[in-house]
Amino acid sequence: MKKSTRIGLILVGNKLSDLLLSAKTTLPTLMTGAGAPAWMAQLLVPIRESGALLPQMAFAYFLRNQSRRDLAWQLSMLLQFISGVLMIAFGLSLEGKTAGYAILASLTVMALARALSSLTTKDIQGKHIGKGDRGKLLGSASTFSSLISVTVAILALLGSDKLSSNQLIVIATIALSAKLVCMYLMRPLKTCVDTQARAVESGLYFDKALAKFVVVRSLFAHTALLAPLFVLTYQGDLVNILAYLIIAQAVANFLSAYIWGWLSDKSALWCMRLGAIIAIIASLVLLILPNTTPALRENIYFVVGLFFVLGIGHQGVRTGRKIYGVDIADEQHRTEFIATSNTLVGVAILVLGVSYSIVNAFSRDLSLTLMIAGLSLGAIGSLFLKNEK
Repeated sequence: MKKSTRIGLILVGNKLSDLLLSAKTTLPTLMTGAGAPAWMAQLLVPIRESGALLPQMAFAYFLRNQSRRDLAWQLSMLLQFISGVLMIAFGLSLEGKTAGYAILASLTVMALARALSSLTTKDIQGKHIGKGDRGKLLGSASTFSSLISVTVAILALLGSDKLSSNQLIVIATIALSAKLVCMYLMRPLKTCVDTQARAVESGLYFDKALAKFVVVRSLFAHTALLAPLFVLTYQGDLVNILAYLIIAQAVANFLSAYIWGWLSDKSALWCMRLGAIIAIIASLVLLILPNTTPALRENIYFVVGLFFVLGIGHQGVRTGRKIYGVDIADEQHRTEFIATSNTLVGVAILVLGVSYSIVNAFSRDLSLTLMIAGLSLGAIGSLFLKNEK
């Protein structure tokens, strides 16, 4: 099997797992079903996003003397698998705040492990896939994984208009099994990085270009932070629309992933900007229309449709920033650039997530307005970033 094919399949498995066990759809539904408070569900995305970023500077410092990046990746995937199993078990066996705290704790472990796999995946891609082909590979992987996710979600709906515990177990099993398959596929991809190819001899790399990227990427993270507000806008039973949300997110990725991948190979910066603009438009509609037409809050097609549009925008931002991070540097320099930026962005996401959770307790519309403003500033700030091509 060609290296590009093997890496592509690994990306498909990873993406499939993320889609099916998402902090935006499946986990809020799991928490709601267990009777956990709503404020706990609002912490899922900040914990998932920041936890996958915060430790990366420490990981990069450790990895600077460890050239075998594939071994670190394998360890991270094993930890994700174990924490995923625990998370589902807690959600189905515990109730109330106890279930909520247990799920959040398990998600924290998964997110920390995800930080290591995210960092080392960039090294593996950069080592085995040439510049100019990385975006198309990532886009193709997202397309295939999204197609599989749509199939799984549709099968979950067959014969029932409500997602049962058994169907949730099936979805989680497929998501976690995908991680095991990825671990198997990685075995032949021995990835040794030149740890001497550093931007600095001591400490970790940091300069003005990185500082600008950290600020802009932190603002672009609003495309993920916005998702729970879209989901929680629905006034009906969230369990009833979980499969539809998974389908909407997966179809959005399926239809747009390859195009975003192609665009990111041309300009990762424009890929991020256009994705942010689409997310801003969807958010403005969510802010305005339900207030003028309250019945839309109970309209499943309205909520799922807007979530679909947000998904397209988020995919653009996500693809663009990933390819930007891989293309902007090489070898250990790349590791340290990505790790430093991810750690600082992780801090920003955690602060933003907690702040919005507090604001949302008083005014959902104010929280949504602030998020739209932050995302708009990110689009403007991207004009000042260094060109990576």
